[in-house]
Amino acid sequence: MPLVRFAIGRETELVPFSVGVRGRFERWLVEQDASGRRFDDEQRRWLEMMVEHVAGSLGIEVEDLDLAPFVGEGGVGRAGTVFEGKVAGVMRGPTQALVG
Repeated sequence: MPLVRFAIGRETELVPFSVGVRGRFERWLVEQDASGRRFDDEQRRWLEMMVEHVAGSLGIEVEDLDLAPFVGEGGVGRAGTVFEGKVAGVMRGPTQALVG
């Protein structure tokens, strides 16, 4: 995907996908903060794990939350509690920002 972004002019520098994911995540967090959306420490930790997963696998689905490292933290059930039953919606925003 980085090569495609570079080839079509969406990116001016060719960088590894994982590096781009991290930068886009940081920008997404700033946008969320500016819009008044705040994440507590546990939510932030889950978001960080999701980012690492996306960086390594090009995406994430709710079912992935029952794989390592998420399952060690309680899996999809715990994620649902952490994000107040809105885990799919919470995942959609950053995933689109990270991969898109």
